[in-house]
Amino acid sequence: TLALGIGANAAIFSAVNAVVLRPLPFPHPERLWALTEENPRMGWHHAMVSTANYLDWRDGVPAFEHLAAYDYAASGETLAGMGESRRVRVVFVTGNLFAALGVRAARGRTLEDAETWDTTPATLVLSDAMWAREFGRDPSVIGRQLTLDGESVRIVGIMPASFAFPYEHVDGWVSFRWSASVRAKEMWRRERWLRVVGRLRPSASVTTARVQLDAVAARLAHDFPATNANAGASIIDLHDYLVGDRRTPLLVLLGAVAILLLIACANVANLLLVQAAGRQRELALRLALGAARGRLVRQAVTESLVLSTMGGVGGLVLGWAGTRALAVLQPPDLLR
Repeated sequence: TLALGIGANAAIFSAVNAVVLRPLPFPHPERLWALTEENPRMGWHHAMVSTANYLDWRDGVPAFEHLAAYDYAASGETLAGMGESRRVRVVFVTGNLFAALGVRAARGRTLEDAETWDTTPATLVLSDAMWAREFGRDPSVIGRQLTLDGESVRIVGIMPASFAFPYEHVDGWVSFRWSASVRAKEMWRRERWLRVVGRLRPSASVTTARVQLDAVAARLAHDFPATNANAGASIIDLHDYLVGDRRTPLLVLLGAVAILLLIACANVANLLLVQAAGRQRELALRLALGAARGRLVRQAVTESLVLSTMGGVGGLVLGWAGTRALAVLQPPDLLR
């Protein structure tokens, strides 16, 4: 009974701690914010962003040191040039995404801002798992030219094993290759498919950033009524954005297993009381034979310690197994 209560709490608290309570594993996570589109008339709240709008935000909101974007979902691509072709799961990103997050490559380098545009060859940063699985941790892989869905791509770096953004089980990150005429085409302002993350400057406040972003959104609504009418923008803490609407169910689940632990403790207490009632004659006989009350108390405490130790060890084993199971079963777009 104790093992079940402790194990369930250990597993669920581990998940809640990793997803809800623990800050993002990036330098100064309090300066990381997600930028989204809003349109009450269309029912959009924390919606994705169009390419042209993102570029205008980046130019018009100087409160952000870096404003980066990435594809709303990882895509399956065919990687060739290393023997047999294989499908890999990559995320297309702007070249300044890693600078915005404040992370560095374990080997080589990360993408660069200039590589977002089609004037440069496409570049690829590998995940540590991809590097180990497909290249046997060969350090000479950096600089190798491959093809990704028929397009030439060059490997420039390898990320640490601990890095996983924005999704779990990503094999690599590829630079966008946008043309300079992106903002001139209505499609690139109408199609909303980007997620945007920004890093505030140390001297700037989120209030200043909101004022600047609102000003840009108002200008775009005036200049492009066909695509931006009634459209606004919002800023939300990146951690809250990534957790999304899963925070409440996780906290409810944590409360449920806490109640389970209380029930387990009540059941154990009842069992011990029943056992103590059944041993009244034994205890009376021990007292009659000269046993001190302190000796009887020590005996009861020792028995309880043995019971709690066994329950605790069993609970840790169940908690470890439960945490592993939750990690395997978690949704792919949830924080790891």
